[in-house]
Amino acid sequence: MRGAERRSCYRAAIAMVCSNIDRDTLRQLHPKLPIFVVPNAVDTDSYHADENHSPSNAEQVLLFQGGMDWYPNRDAVEFFARAVLPLVRAECPNVRFIVAGRNPPAHFVTELSADIGIEFTGTIPDIRPCLSAATVVVVPLRLGSGTRIKILEACAAGKPVVSTSVGAEGLDLEAGKDIVLADDPVGFADSVVALLRDPVRRNTMASSARAVVVERYSLLSLKRSMERAISALAPADGSRASTKASQ
Repeated sequence: MRGAERRSCYRAAIAMVCSNIDRDTLRQLHPKLPIFVVPNAVDTDSYHADENHSPSNAEQVLLFQGGMDWYPNRDAVEFFARAVLPLVRAECPNVRFIVAGRNPPAHFVTELSADIGIEFTGTIPDIRPCLSAATVVVVPLRLGSGTRIKILEACAAGKPVVSTSVGAEGLDLEAGKDIVLADDPVGFADSVVALLRDPVRRNTMASSARAVVVERYSLLSLKRSMERAISALAPADGSRASTKASQ
Protein backbone atom coordinates (compact mmCIF):
# COMPACT_ATOMS: atom_id res chain seq x y z
CA MET A 1 0.00 0.00 0.00
CA ARG A 2 2.81 2.39 0.82
CA GLY A 3 4.37 1.75 -2.61
CA ALA A 4 1.04 2.31 -4.36
CA GLU A 5 0.50 5.56 -2.47
CA ARG A 6 3.99 6.78 -3.33
CA ARG A 7 3.48 6.06 -7.03
CA SER A 8 0.15 7.88 -6.93
CA CYS A 9 1.79 10.90 -5.33
CA TYR A 10 4.38 11.11 -8.11
CA ARG A 11 1.63 10.95 -10.75
CA ALA A 12 -0.30 13.82 -9.18
CA ALA A 13 -0.03 17.57 -9.65
CA ILE A 14 -1.57 18.28 -6.24
CA ALA A 15 -3.01 16.27 -3.37
CA MET A 16 -5.97 17.04 -1.12
CA VAL A 17 -6.27 15.59 2.38
CA CYS A 18 -8.79 16.10 5.16
CA SER A 19 -6.45 16.97 8.05
CA ASN A 20 -3.00 18.28 8.93
CA ILE A 21 -2.09 14.82 10.23
CA ASP A 22 -2.86 13.28 6.84
CA ARG A 23 -0.89 16.05 5.13
CA ASP A 24 2.21 15.37 7.21
CA THR A 25 1.91 11.63 6.59
CA LEU A 26 1.54 12.04 2.83
CA ARG A 27 4.42 14.49 2.69
CA GLN A 28 6.76 11.70 3.80
CA LEU A 29 5.98 9.88 0.54
CA HIS A 30 6.60 12.89 -1.72
CA PRO A 31 8.15 15.93 0.03
CA LYS A 32 7.76 18.21 -3.02
CA LEU A 33 4.11 17.47 -3.82
CA PRO A 34 1.79 20.44 -3.15
CA ILE A 35 -0.64 19.19 -0.50
CA PHE A 36 -3.79 21.06 0.51
CA VAL A 37 -5.95 20.43 3.53
CA VAL A 38 -9.56 20.27 2.37
CA PRO A 39 -11.43 19.30 5.54
CA ASN A 40 -14.56 17.26 5.79
CA ALA A 41 -17.54 19.54 6.16
CA VAL A 42 -21.18 19.59 7.21
CA ASP A 43 -24.06 21.85 6.25
CA THR A 44 -23.99 23.93 9.42
CA ASP A 45 -27.14 25.77 8.34
CA SER A 46 -29.06 22.47 8.62
CA TYR A 47 -27.72 21.61 12.07
CA HIS A 48 -28.53 23.90 14.95
CA ALA A 49 -29.28 23.76 18.64
CA ASP A 50 -32.96 22.91 19.12
CA GLU A 51 -34.09 25.09 21.98
CA ASN A 52 -37.57 23.54 21.79
CA HIS A 53 -36.18 20.12 22.65
CA SER A 54 -33.49 20.66 25.23
CA PRO A 55 -32.90 17.50 27.29
CA SER A 56 -33.70 17.82 30.96
CA ASN A 57 -31.76 16.24 33.80
CA ALA A 58 -34.60 13.73 34.12
CA GLU A 59 -34.10 12.35 30.60
CA GLN A 60 -30.37 12.02 30.14
CA VAL A 61 -29.47 10.44 26.81
CA LEU A 62 -26.07 9.40 25.53
CA LEU A 63 -25.87 9.07 21.76
CA PHE A 64 -23.46 7.32 19.43
CA GLN A 65 -24.15 7.74 15.71
CA GLY A 66 -22.51 5.76 12.92
CA GLY A 67 -23.01 2.85 10.57
CA MET A 68 -22.94 -0.44 12.43
CA ASP A 69 -21.69 -2.25 9.33
CA TRP A 70 -18.26 -0.65 9.91
CA TYR A 71 -16.17 -2.60 12.41
CA PRO A 72 -14.53 0.36 14.22
CA ASN A 73 -18.02 1.64 15.10
CA ARG A 74 -19.10 -1.74 16.48
CA ASP A 75 -15.87 -1.96 18.47
CA ALA A 76 -16.52 1.52 19.88
CA VAL A 77 -20.08 0.65 20.92
CA GLU A 78 -19.06 -2.62 22.55
CA PHE A 79 -16.14 -0.97 24.36
CA PHE A 80 -18.42 1.76 25.69
CA ALA A 81 -21.23 -0.62 26.58
CA ARG A 82 -19.09 -3.06 28.51
CA ALA A 83 -16.32 -0.93 29.98
CA VAL A 84 -17.71 2.61 30.31
CA LEU A 85 -21.51 2.54 30.57
CA PRO A 86 -21.63 0.52 33.82
CA LEU A 87 -19.43 3.16 35.45
CA VAL A 88 -21.69 5.93 34.19
CA ARG A 89 -24.83 4.18 35.40
CA ALA A 90 -23.31 3.70 38.83
CA GLU A 91 -23.52 7.49 39.13
CA CYS A 92 -26.47 8.19 36.82
CA PRO A 93 -28.69 5.06 36.97
CA ASN A 94 -31.39 6.26 34.58
CA VAL A 95 -29.16 7.31 31.69
CA ARG A 96 -30.12 5.89 28.27
CA PHE A 97 -27.59 4.89 25.62
CA ILE A 98 -28.86 5.11 22.05
CA VAL A 99 -26.93 3.81 19.05
CA ALA A 100 -28.14 5.39 15.81
CA GLY A 101 -26.81 3.82 12.64
CA ARG A 102 -27.52 1.49 9.76
CA ASN A 103 -27.23 -2.29 9.61
CA PRO A 104 -26.46 -3.35 13.18
CA PRO A 105 -25.89 -7.14 13.10
CA ALA A 106 -28.77 -9.03 14.67
CA HIS A 107 -26.57 -10.94 17.11
CA PHE A 108 -24.87 -7.68 18.14
CA VAL A 109 -28.22 -6.01 18.87
CA THR A 110 -29.58 -9.02 20.73
CA GLU A 111 -26.53 -9.41 22.93
CA LEU A 112 -26.05 -5.78 23.91
CA SER A 113 -29.75 -4.94 24.19
CA ALA A 114 -30.49 -7.88 26.46
CA ASP A 115 -27.38 -7.72 28.62
CA ILE A 116 -26.82 -4.00 28.96
CA GLY A 117 -29.99 -2.24 27.85
CA ILE A 118 -28.73 -0.41 24.78
CA GLU A 119 -31.24 1.00 22.30
CA PHE A 120 -30.50 0.55 18.57
CA THR A 121 -32.38 2.62 16.01
CA GLY A 122 -31.15 0.91 12.85
CA THR A 123 -31.28 2.96 9.67
CA ILE A 124 -32.87 6.37 10.13
CA PRO A 125 -33.65 9.00 7.47
CA ASP A 126 -32.36 11.95 9.50
CA ILE A 127 -29.90 12.03 12.41
CA ARG A 128 -31.00 15.46 13.60
CA PRO A 129 -33.93 14.33 15.79
CA CYS A 130 -31.60 11.91 17.58
CA LEU A 131 -29.06 14.67 18.12
CA SER A 132 -31.78 16.97 19.38
CA ALA A 133 -32.78 14.43 22.03
CA ALA A 134 -29.22 13.72 23.16
CA THR A 135 -27.68 15.16 26.30
CA VAL A 136 -24.11 14.13 25.45
CA VAL A 137 -22.67 12.57 22.29
CA VAL A 138 -20.02 9.91 22.85
CA VAL A 139 -17.36 8.86 20.33
CA PRO A 140 -15.40 6.02 22.00
CA LEU A 141 -13.56 4.98 18.83
CA ARG A 142 -10.35 3.00 19.23
CA LEU A 143 -9.67 2.20 15.56
CA GLY A 144 -9.76 3.91 12.20
CA SER A 145 -8.39 7.09 10.66
CA GLY A 146 -9.52 10.26 8.97
CA THR A 147 -11.77 12.86 10.56
CA ARG A 148 -15.18 12.11 12.02
CA ILE A 149 -18.28 13.53 10.43
CA LYS A 150 -20.20 12.34 13.52
CA ILE A 151 -18.29 14.81 15.70
CA LEU A 152 -18.82 17.68 13.27
CA GLU A 153 -22.54 16.89 13.12
CA ALA A 154 -22.83 16.80 16.91
CA CYS A 155 -20.96 20.07 17.35
CA ALA A 156 -22.99 21.74 14.60
CA ALA A 157 -26.14 20.58 16.39
CA GLY A 158 -24.99 22.21 19.61
CA LYS A 159 -24.19 19.04 21.54
CA PRO A 160 -21.21 18.45 23.85
CA VAL A 161 -18.94 15.58 22.81
CA VAL A 162 -16.77 13.17 24.77
CA SER A 163 -14.36 11.33 22.49
CA THR A 164 -11.22 9.27 22.53
CA SER A 165 -8.07 10.81 21.08
CA VAL A 166 -8.39 8.53 18.06
CA GLY A 167 -12.00 9.55 17.56
CA ALA A 168 -11.17 13.26 17.42
CA GLU A 169 -7.91 12.86 15.52
CA GLY A 170 -7.33 15.52 12.88
CA LEU A 171 -10.11 17.86 14.05
CA ASP A 172 -9.16 21.37 15.08
CA LEU A 173 -11.11 21.30 18.34
CA GLU A 174 -9.53 22.37 21.61
CA ALA A 175 -9.64 19.69 24.30
CA GLY A 176 -11.37 20.91 27.44
CA LYS A 177 -12.98 23.84 25.64
CA ASP A 178 -14.67 22.50 22.50
CA ILE A 179 -14.56 18.77 23.26
CA VAL A 180 -13.61 16.40 26.08
CA LEU A 181 -10.99 13.74 25.34
CA ALA A 182 -10.52 10.57 27.39
CA ASP A 183 -9.06 7.21 26.41
CA ASP A 184 -9.40 4.88 29.41
CA PRO A 185 -12.77 3.63 30.69
CA VAL A 186 -12.63 5.41 34.05
CA GLY A 187 -11.58 8.73 32.52
CA PHE A 188 -14.22 8.46 29.82
CA ALA A 189 -16.96 7.64 32.33
CA ASP A 190 -15.91 10.45 34.67
CA SER A 191 -15.98 12.91 31.75
CA VAL A 192 -19.47 11.83 30.72
CA VAL A 193 -20.83 11.98 34.27
CA ALA A 194 -19.33 15.42 34.81
CA LEU A 195 -21.12 16.76 31.74
CA LEU A 196 -24.39 15.07 32.65
CA ARG A 197 -24.29 16.85 36.00
CA ASP A 198 -23.30 20.28 34.68
CA PRO A 199 -25.76 21.80 32.17
CA VAL A 200 -23.93 25.14 32.18
CA ARG A 201 -20.68 23.50 31.09
CA ARG A 202 -22.53 21.44 28.48
CA ASN A 203 -24.03 24.55 26.94
CA THR A 204 -20.78 26.52 27.06
CA MET A 205 -18.80 23.72 25.41
CA ALA A 206 -21.47 23.09 22.79
CA SER A 207 -21.60 26.78 21.84
CA SER A 208 -17.83 26.98 21.55
CA ALA A 209 -17.64 23.84 19.43
CA ARG A 210 -20.39 24.97 17.09
CA ALA A 211 -18.58 28.27 16.49
CA VAL A 212 -15.42 26.36 15.51
CA VAL A 213 -17.31 24.05 13.16
CA VAL A 214 -19.11 26.96 11.47
CA GLU A 215 -15.80 28.74 10.96
CA ARG A 216 -13.64 25.79 9.83
CA TYR A 217 -15.88 22.91 8.73
CA SER A 218 -18.87 24.54 7.03
CA LEU A 219 -19.67 24.23 3.33
CA LEU A 220 -18.33 27.76 2.84
CA SER A 221 -15.03 26.73 4.42
CA LEU A 222 -14.94 23.67 2.16
CA LYS A 223 -15.54 25.85 -0.90
CA ARG A 224 -12.66 28.13 0.02
CA SER A 225 -10.32 25.21 0.63
CA MET A 226 -11.24 23.65 -2.71
CA GLU A 227 -10.71 26.94 -4.52
CA ARG A 228 -7.21 27.27 -3.06
CA ALA A 229 -6.33 23.74 -4.12
CA ILE A 230 -7.73 24.02 -7.64
CA SER A 231 -6.13 27.43 -8.21
CA ALA A 232 -2.74 25.80 -7.68
CA LEU A 233 -3.27 23.92 -10.95
CA ALA A 234 -3.41 27.12 -13.00
CA PRO A 235 -0.02 28.12 -14.50
CA ALA A 236 1.32 31.50 -13.49
CA ASP A 237 1.46 32.78 -17.09
CA GLY A 238 -2.21 31.97 -17.71
CA SER A 239 -1.50 29.39 -20.39
CA ARG A 240 -3.24 26.05 -20.48
CA ALA A 241 -1.90 23.70 -17.82
CA SER A 242 -0.14 20.56 -18.96
CA THR A 243 -1.86 17.32 -17.98
CA LYS A 244 1.39 15.37 -18.13
CA ALA A 245 2.39 14.29 -14.65
CA SER A 246 5.94 14.91 -13.52
CA GLN A 247 7.88 11.79 -12.74
